[in-house]
This record gives sequence, C-alpha cells and structure tokens, in this order.
Amino acid sequence: MRIFKKRAAAIAITVAGVITFSAILPGLSFMNSQGAAWNIVYAEEESEETLDLIDDYFDINYVTINDEDYTYSDKIKTYLFMGTDHSGNEDPEEDEEYQGSMADFLLVLVVNSTQKTYGMIQLNRDTMTEVTLLTDDGYDSGTALEQICTAHWYGGSKEDSCENTVDVVSELLGEVDIDGYYALPMDYISSFNSAVGGVTITISGDLTDIDPAMTDGATITLTDEQATAFIQNRMNVGEGKNADRMDRQRQFLSAFTQQAKELMSEDSSFFTDTLDDLSEYATTDLSQNTLSKIINKLYKYESLGIFYLDGETVIGQTLGDGVDHEEYYLTDTAVLDVMTELYNLTYEDDLLSLFDEEDEYDDEFETEDDFDWYEDSDDDEDESETEDF
Repeated sequence: MRIFKKRAAAIAITVAGVITFSAILPGLSFMNSQGAAWNIVYAEEESEETLDLIDDYFDINYVTINDEDYTYSDKIKTYLFMGTDHSGNEDPEEDEEYQGSMADFLLVLVVNSTQKTYGMIQLNRDTMTEVTLLTDDGYDSGTALEQICTAHWYGGSKEDSCENTVDVVSELLGEVDIDGYYALPMDYISSFNSAVGGVTITISGDLTDIDPAMTDGATITLTDEQATAFIQNRMNVGEGKNADRMDRQRQFLSAFTQQAKELMSEDSSFFTDTLDDLSEYATTDLSQNTLSKIINKLYKYESLGIFYLDGETVIGQTLGDGVDHEEYYLTDTAVLDVMTELYNLTYEDDLLSLFDEEDEYDDEFETEDDFDWYEDSDDDEDESETEDF
C-alpha cells in the first residue's frame, strides 16, 4: 500500500531548487517561486505510473509487520552478517554434493545516514519462521516453519545459502530491503580478536567449562582460542542454552567495537587489513570498498546498541528429525518494537490522516504568497561516497 493510493492529495514538500515534472507526471502541477525550495503537488490522478514516480521522489520505504503497513524515509542501509557452523559441507570435493551449514550467528546492521546512528539486531538462531526450501539448483520448492538458522542449509552453493538466509531475514523484518551480506565460518572469529590485540571482558557466571581462567567476575583479555570458545561453545557450557551464548556474543561484540574504535583513531586501516586477510574465507556480495565505507560510518556515527527480538524458548520437534530442539517464538510486538526504534517507522494510516481534509489544503494553499520560502540543503552524505554504499 502506498501513502497516495487512497486519495488525491495536496501535499507540501521540501526540495532543493526548482524541479519540473510536468512532462513526466500527468495530473501533477507545481507552484514554484523563483529560486524557491517549496513545491505544492496536486495529485489529480492515481495511475500506477504516477504513484511509482511519487514513491521514488519522496524516497519512501515500506515494511509490513503483523499485516500493517509502515513507512520510513530516513536514509538507511541494512546489512546481514552471518557466522556459520560445521554442520554442512560447504567446500565439497569433486564427487561430493554441497550442503550448507547452519547460521549460528545472525546480526542485522542498520546504518542510518540521516540520523548519523547505527544499531544492530542480534537474531536468535532458533527463531521460528517460514524458511524457504531452496533446492540444489536454486528452485524455490515452498516454505516450512523452521529455525531461522536452517535457511543457510538450503541451496547448491554458499551464495545460494546466503541469499536464502537474506530473503528469510528480510521477510521476518517486514520485507525490509537488505543491501548486502557477509558470511564467515565461526572459526575465523579469532581473526577479529587478534586485530584488536585480544578482546578484554569481565566474566559473568562460572565459565570454567570453557576455560579454567573464566571464573565469575574475572577480567581477562581473550586469546584467540578463548575468543572462539567464548562465543561459539554452547552444549558444554552451563545449561547449554543458546540465549546464554547470545549474551556472550553481545558482550564480545560490544567490547570489540569499543576497542576497534579506539584503534581506528590511531590507524584507520587496521580493520580493513583484517577484512582483506579474511576475504578468501568469506562469502559476500559486498566489495572491499563498500565494507571499508561501512566501517568508516561505524567509526563516525553514534551507536544505538545491540537489540534483540523478545520471545519465548520452548523445546519441540517442529524440525521433524525426531530430535528435541530449542524453538524460539517471537512475541507479537517483538519485530515492530525494534524496527520502530531503528527505522523511525510511521504507521501508514497516520500519514494518510494528514491528507484527509483535501478542501482545507486547497483553501489554505491558493497562492505562492501563502508560503514562507526558504532554501533547503541536504548535507547528509559526503559527495565522495559511491552509490554502492
């Protein structure tokens, strides 16, 4: 659903300079003041072509959550980062078939260039959702209710598995556009630990099952081996719950981010060098140049923190393999609460209500003299940034 689909509306909008659309938007007329920045748009017709052009012009984005439509207009890029386990066969020999691994770690990075902020959504790998059953040749054979981590099982290549996971995560978050992905086997997390000279953390709880040094309350700088075990081990730690492992992953990520920012103030290239070293192990549709730009944004922008979607864990056999598994069911408002925080969502009907009184708009905006003209500038993005970011 589009904002303009229900009625012809009179809308006041802010743009830079004088823009002429009369040739390409039949049914729209513009009142311009010389050198002015305001235009009044009268949508007299509702053709699909006109609506598409209006959407493009206003740069409005749409998500659908719980069968309700929401919009956001901030300049936002969304990326999915995945850490995979050893459950599949992603590097098959010549006589073997490809089998994707499960995505144990799923992190959605939301970069808001309008607000100059970023936030992260850590997804529980056991989140129950509709997963596309992608065949080896890339054919969509339907969906099934499964843990979201299984989306990476399907497909005939690493790229297929990643793209399938991207699609499933996008659907979970209201069909939000995901602008790129980066997947890495969890074993290589030690490279990020090495990059900052070891992540320093304070142990919460008794983790001596992971390492004898990880006693409750101890502050330690992780070795690469400890870092891998800290964020990856689950079954042999405490109660073996994925929620506990996610807590450790958030703790590691928060500490790493802080240490990385401090190091970037001294050497802006140290992190990109690490990504260069990992490029042969990573599966991604992001160029090194784009990854570098993302890192620079994270360095400059304010962090909103790491979010997670509220839900409840139960033990079940929905997967159908006869084995008990953790199944994480989201609350009704889980997605909306977090998406509203990170994307500044507006309920679409709230926007539509602005244009309910069309006659009032027509009466109020009859001449150019009724407006206070001013120039509007968009200094949100550096001109040097390329389109792939």
